[in-house]
This record gives sequence, C-alpha cells and structure tokens, in this order.
Amino acid sequence: MDHGQMDHGQMDMPMPGGIPLAGEGTDRDGLNLDVLKVPLGPYLPLWPAGLVLHCELQGDVVFGSAIDFPFGAPETGPAPGPDERASVIHHLDLASRLLRLAGAAASATRTRLIRDSALDGAALDQCRTELQSELARIRKNWLLRRTLRGVGHIPGGSGLPGLEGTDVWDRLVGMFETAAAGTAAATGTKAAAHTTGPRGAGDPAQKLPDLVRGQELSVVRLIVASFDLAPAARTAGVSG
Repeated sequence: MDHGQMDHGQMDMPMPGGIPLAGEGTDRDGLNLDVLKVPLGPYLPLWPAGLVLHCELQGDVVFGSAIDFPFGAPETGPAPGPDERASVIHHLDLASRLLRLAGAAASATRTRLIRDSALDGAALDQCRTELQSELARIRKNWLLRRTLRGVGHIPGGSGLPGLEGTDVWDRLVGMFETAAAGTAAATGTKAAAHTTGPRGAGDPAQKLPDLVRGQELSVVRLIVASFDLAPAARTAGVSG
C-alpha cells in the first residue's frame, strides 16, 4: 500500500460517538481554521427537552447553527390558563437551571428547594415569600449580574414581543417575577421568557441561530437556558 498517495484531506472518518473530524472554514478574520460540527441536545443536562442545536464550531466559538426538533416541534410555554402552583413550579424550574449554568450553585439550590416545596403542596404564599427573598439576594449578587448583563441581548424589531431589549439577566429576573405573580401572564413583566402556542416566527427558538452566532459554547448554554423552550406545561397531577 502506497501511503504516500493517500489524500488524508479527502477522508471522511468519524470520531468516537459519531462526531465527524474537523473540516476547514474561514473565520471572521479571514483565517482558514478547522470547523467542527457538534449537535447540542436533545439529551443534555440543563437543556430544553427535545431541542437540538446543530453548531459549527471554530475552537469553542459558534459561527453557524441551526435548530431542530427531532421528535416534533412542541408548543412552548405554559398551556392556557395554568393554575398558580403550576406556574410557580414551572418558572422556578427555569430559574434554577439558568442559575446552575451561570455558576450560582447556592442560589440554584435554594431556588430548587422552593420549587420542591411548591410541588409538595406547601402554601403558595410562603413559597412566594421565599422566592422574593431569593430574588433580593440575586439582585445584590454583583458578580452574577456582571456575568449575565448584556449576554443574549435581543434588539428591537426582532419579532419577539415582550422580550425585545432584554438580556439573560433580565430574563432571569423575569422568571422570578413571573413565579411571584403566580400566573404565566404576569403584568408588567417584560421578560416572561416564553410564548404560548405553536412554534413560529415569534418563537425564541427560531431566533437562536442569530443570538448564538459568535458566542462561546458556555455563553450559548446561558442564552438557551434564558428562554422557556420546554414543551407546554400541563396542570394534570398538580394540585391547586
């Protein structure tokens, strides 16, 4: 076998786990760098169920991506008219996931405990008091604010009513405010972080490719976690 005549650049060899070898592509500075295609999801800790984000990476920076729902595109956000307890549980789920990814482990744990108390039937007034105290702590966490401020900013005219002008920090605070209000449609809350109904043009998932372009993978996960991309919440099995 004449190894000297082998063209390794034309070989299409998969890596373990089915991930292809890196190809080549031009980065934003005009340099020819390796490009690796990596899917995020649908089974990933602290990741929306059923979502796949197909990323093209140069190093750990996403320069291109596409979304997919391999099990079918679910509706997003709480179902119409969820009860107060379901809303508290749902939004604290979202908040604890985002806090965990942001490295605020203590806040994430306390938020999860409040969520578990609501799920176990604790008085909602007591749960709201606790989550408002936790929100006060979070507002004073300057490191967390600095980490999330400006990340995943949604400009005006993006077609996402209620989310324009927000960043990951705003959407985290919005999760707590919505949970404290006890309903999915909290009045005066700019960052409820979800839409209700079928996936469409006004759905945050459809905007992810634009929002994550040029971001590092760790930042991409924060952006994704700042939206309610879970299947529609159901009240079945949740007592009022």
